[in-house]
Amino acid sequence: MPLFLDKKSLSIFSRDHHVSLDITGTAIDDRPQPIQASFNIPFSTLDAALKWDDQTVFFFKGMDCLKYDLIKKSVAPGYPKKIVFEWRGIWPADLSDAIRIGNTVFFFRKTQYMSYDVQLGRADMGYPKPILDGWPGVWESLDGAEYLGQNKVLFLKENQVIQYDLIGGRADTGYPLNIYLYVQSYGPSNTLNTVDADMQAIRNYVLTVTAAQAKITTCYLSAMHSLRNVIQGVSSSEARPNTLRVVLKSGLTAAERLPVAGIKMTTETEFRPICDLIHSISNAIDKFTMTYQDLSGADWIDGVRLSIADVCMQDKSGENLQIRIEDKYRKTQGDSVGRFMTSIKNELTTIQTMEPPVVQKLELAMYTAWVNQNFTDDSIDDTGYLHIQFADDDTLLSATVRSPLGNKVAAALNGIMTQAGVTHLMELDVVKRVCKGESCVWVERDNTVRKNPTNTDTLVAFASDDAWQRITQFTH
Repeated sequence: MPLFLDKKSLSIFSRDHHVSLDITGTAIDDRPQPIQASFNIPFSTLDAALKWDDQTVFFFKGMDCLKYDLIKKSVAPGYPKKIVFEWRGIWPADLSDAIRIGNTVFFFRKTQYMSYDVQLGRADMGYPKPILDGWPGVWESLDGAEYLGQNKVLFLKENQVIQYDLIGGRADTGYPLNIYLYVQSYGPSNTLNTVDADMQAIRNYVLTVTAAQAKITTCYLSAMHSLRNVIQGVSSSEARPNTLRVVLKSGLTAAERLPVAGIKMTTETEFRPICDLIHSISNAIDKFTMTYQDLSGADWIDGVRLSIADVCMQDKSGENLQIRIEDKYRKTQGDSVGRFMTSIKNELTTIQTMEPPVVQKLELAMYTAWVNQNFTDDSIDDTGYLHIQFADDDTLLSATVRSPLGNKVAAALNGIMTQAGVTHLMELDVVKRVCKGESCVWVERDNTVRKNPTNTDTLVAFASDDAWQRITQFTH
């Protein structure tokens, strides 16, 4: 049952009749028509049909072939001719079908295929080969084949079709599909060219998403490595896995919030692969925490980093994501197809302009979470804070971090605050304790002053004196 595609219909040849299926979406003409009467050719049945260009098609029957003019609707002079003389090096008879892709013609017969070089006028060396070797994912033997354009080939077996992607080197998802459903899946605004354009848009989307995922993962792992250096040599009792889990998730929240916020605000598509990546990393952290409670801080982070790397490698190429989107596309009907593709394209545009998170901002989120350490059931110690000490003459004496590993955290913060966009200590999202001599004031994480009725005069003085707010570094 060879296939033949012209501008408006897909023809299927079976015995001495053919059926033309309208691909413009206006109608489906499934009434069998006699081959000989429709094309005015000497063959009553056909083995293969090879579309050469928009004007010419070659028909094959037994040992013979003929060249047919689609515009004049007539056989070219001198035909039929013997296949063995016209197509040097291919099988001399009984073809299953043939397709032309550029300067290569592929001939199919039973379970094998051959490649023919149009410019050299002969079959390529090393053929025939099994169909499954060259076209993975299709059937072992074929009834028909046709090139659709835009790197897509359609294969037919009985009443089922498989659409094959030449770029991906595999059958598209959602196939095999009934031939009539395949044709009906198009429609007035969803012709072959439109579908090809949509598939290309989906491929572009997947490539863009996987690149963005890789950048976000790289930034996050780099921030984790910096945290690891801070807690190097610390025991599991000083840096409990449950606390480290929350610290890492604070950085993970920043990794999601910084680049993805715009996507959530500007698109409505249900596909959130970047958010899915963040959630997968979060799950990996939780799973590792439940399993490994006795590792030292640095060793624990090393193990988590390996777990995260494994998660990110599971669909590094984006193949699974592409399969899911293409499958969703093919199950979408009517006007919903346009809305579906609009959401994909909108998200694609947003992701293309998205900047990966700054590593230092992820580190900042982790370090401030470490200082705060007021997590439910996960606390190492009481809530940490910044301690800023002035002399009575308003001279700064010290600015330190009061929390486990406070000196290390202070040094780490000094190294990243400028790159993280922090100009002075007042901007850090932690509790501050500001003292002048023996008088002290507590400032909350949101920089509101904690009221202390026993020291009202001092509160007023600190509230009006913003000199300490300009402090940009911790002292050692």
